[in-house]
Amino acid sequence: MLKISKRFYYLISIGHGILLFICLWLLNNGAYTTDADEGILSKVNKLEKSLFNSKPHYDHKFVFINVSKDLKLQSDPNEYGDISITDRTKLAQFFKLLADNGNHHYFALCDVFLEYPSDDDSALLAATNRCNNLLFPYHLTHDTVQQPFLAVPAALSDFMTYTGRFAKFKLLYKDSLKTTPLVLLETLDNRAYPSSFLNFKSIFPQYYIMPDQLYKSKEYPYFNLGELLILSQATPGFYNQFLKNNFIVIGNFDTDVHSSIVGDMPGPLILLNSYLTLRNGAHANWLWALFMIFVMSVISYHLFFGKVAAPDLKKGPWVALLMEIFVNNYISFSGICLLMVILSSLVFSVQLNMALLLTYLCAVNFFINFYQKHFKKPQ
Repeated sequence: MLKISKRFYYLISIGHGILLFICLWLLNNGAYTTDADEGILSKVNKLEKSLFNSKPHYDHKFVFINVSKDLKLQSDPNEYGDISITDRTKLAQFFKLLADNGNHHYFALCDVFLEYPSDDDSALLAATNRCNNLLFPYHLTHDTVQQPFLAVPAALSDFMTYTGRFAKFKLLYKDSLKTTPLVLLETLDNRAYPSSFLNFKSIFPQYYIMPDQLYKSKEYPYFNLGELLILSQATPGFYNQFLKNNFIVIGNFDTDVHSSIVGDMPGPLILLNSYLTLRNGAHANWLWALFMIFVMSVISYHLFFGKVAAPDLKKGPWVALLMEIFVNNYISFSGICLLMVILSSLVFSVQLNMALLLTYLCAVNFFINFYQKHFKKPQ
């Protein structure tokens, strides 16, 4: 009977491991996720937060401005009645404040979509024209770009969900429409993305800044827009203390809230955390790829050829026996996959969705066991 050498086993395992890696990369390059992936990653995020208490590692301080309390009724241009929009007079006053002080803020991300015309548009446009380092959102509606009503700097600020919860941020639409995190990375950090073909076009954001850090622990300055305008006039040195050289994030933190894998998350924080994830290098690289191919090859060997040699710890025969029992009875390829997801996040800051690939592995494992039990002749 032909005896297959161990070298052939290794070649098959490595080849299948490379194929698994390609499939994994393709899955993670897209925006699709499953409930199982989101459930695992929500726990990984909690684990990472408890172990490392991840901080943004940013060179500038953040200040957050809420516009949900500063609304104004405006006639609906499309049908009868009024609609509620952000008070653009107050927005104009805020941007005028920045311009009057020499535009010494670091950046202002204004997640307020200027969808409809307003009586105050001329004042807002004049203020934004004087203000530097500013970005507004635009959106896609039925594959049609919906630009803001005013001519302001803007980037695409859409994100999609497949399970009813936000989990993954798609960075590029139609291969050319750049989203806000991508524009921020290129504008503020002068970095191109993707920098290699390994970089994903969709990423799982790491949540460096959570809502509770704004509302409860108050780790970051947080103001309502109208209150900030009053304080800036009544408090000497307010601009220097809270706005100068700072990254300002403006948006509706009360009602523009989305369900995510880590709980309810305001839209402005989704955009900011996605940018910080990109900036902090949380994307695929060659070292990560080699690690993944190695693990996938180990999984393939375990899947096709059963027992894996236990490591020799040189601690006596009884330790070797215990190690062999542990490796071959308590370590499964599904457990290895779970460990791979955790290590990929903790070590390389790359979060993965593995559910579909794990389903494939389970199916192959079932058919191999079924064949060996019912059809393979005993040797």
